[in-house]
Amino acid sequence: MYQCIGLLFLCYFIKFIITKNILESKSVQYKINKITKNNFIFSISLLPYFNKNNIDYFEFYKMIDFVSNNKNNYENIYKNSKISIKIRQLAKIQEEQQVILENIIEYANKKNVFVWIACVLKDDLNIEYNTYLKFLNKNYKNVGLTLASYNSSINTKVDNILKLKGHIRLVKGYYYGDINDYKMITNLYYLNAIKLIESKNFHTLATHDFELLNKLKKEYNSDFNNIELAFFLYIF
Repeated sequence: MYQCIGLLFLCYFIKFIITKNILESKSVQYKINKITKNNFIFSISLLPYFNKNNIDYFEFYKMIDFVSNNKNNYENIYKNSKISIKIRQLAKIQEEQQVILENIIEYANKKNVFVWIACVLKDDLNIEYNTYLKFLNKNYKNVGLTLASYNSSINTKVDNILKLKGHIRLVKGYYYGDINDYKMITNLYYLNAIKLIESKNFHTLATHDFELLNKLKKEYNSDFNNIELAFFLYIF
């Protein structure tokens, strides 16, 4: 498991949601410097608004450079900081989104930066999933897919991606899907988290459900070496 400290599961990984051009902010630089000095890693993403000019995707190149310049200097790409992209932010037309995304992932690959494809809306789930399968088939190693346990498709998608040796960020928190029963959502998260742990590949468990994380930790302590734990931080 990637390094953890403190209250059972306070882990050295934080996801930042930032607004445009905020990377130059001294306060953000201070926070990230403090995180990296304390052996945290971080993932940064752009606030999910979609402007009419669709120029936001240029910001992701800046993020890649920023992460590349603030690496923890691990040879293993999975142990370094990352970026997260919502496909819908890249363009209004799906064909353009795909082209832009692949260019960004290719650029990130050259910089040795890992990219998460983030989930946004229920209507986008299949686009995100099929896009990720395309990148797996093209043998990209620096990209993974975010899947939420609020969706009834979670079991099938997790199973298929694991068969293809892909990477999953499993989330339970600020998401909406076609399942509203919280107990069912939690159980689906638990069952699929087990699959990720037992695969012994790199994956992320993203949730603030520390009770559930502690349960998994007790049951699978020796198998957590490839699991990253993620927590959410919003920066204005």
